[in-house]
Amino acid sequence: MKIEEFYEENKKLERLYEKELTEEQTQEWYKALKKLTVIQYRYVVGEIYRTLSYFPKLAQVLDIVKETKFNVLEQKEEKVKCNKCNRKRVCFIYKRN
Repeated sequence: MKIEEFYEENKKLERLYEKELTEEQTQEWYKALKKLTVIQYRYVVGEIYRTLSYFPKLAQVLDIVKETKFNVLEQKEEKVKCNKCNRKRVCFIYKRN
């Protein structure tokens, strides 16, 4: 997710809960969540709207991310030999826990 997209989605949270994050807090949130796509982050924001009646802490947001099926925060990249393309292209293989 690009930082501009992140700011846009975070502003929605801030307006809804009438609370603004400091620049330092915003940077920490972005560092922790930048692996998400903007669509995934929008889903997380929607979950926050549905489940929390107050502005969440970063730890609560990360818990919501972990509960989702697209947990990209724990994905690890691993180089493996691909038998399908014989290394003619880059292949990504994700193992499920």
